[in-house]
Amino acid sequence: MTTTRAGGPTSRAIPGQAGPRNSRLTPFPLGRVGPRGLLWLQSLHFLSLSNNFTGALSPDLTRLNSLRIVNLSNNALSGRVPDEFFRKCGSLRSMSLTNNAFNGELPPSLRSCASLAYLNF
Repeated sequence: MTTTRAGGPTSRAIPGQAGPRNSRLTPFPLGRVGPRGLLWLQSLHFLSLSNNFTGALSPDLTRLNSLRIVNLSNNALSGRVPDEFFRKCGSLRSMSLTNNAFNGELPPSLRSCASLAYLNF
């Protein structure tokens, strides 16, 4: 497994560090780059962004199609979980969204996540 610990003003500081398999990124100063700063990590399997950001859940994270485990707990995320968030979740097996300020119901697209075995909301 390759573990990448990022720091500095941009995610470009470590291009190519997340290998094609078993790659992991935690912790990450997301506030400095925003979710779009992660899009170059197309083969990322594990993403933990606990205690990193506030506001709405960015649909940009859905473009990381290889994610298997996502931990977005203990943030100040608010609003609804966007329906497009679960549209491309073929690899997703585990997701934690606990201790945020979401409202509303989970989106209908969650039904398309056949491999999702664990969801903590």
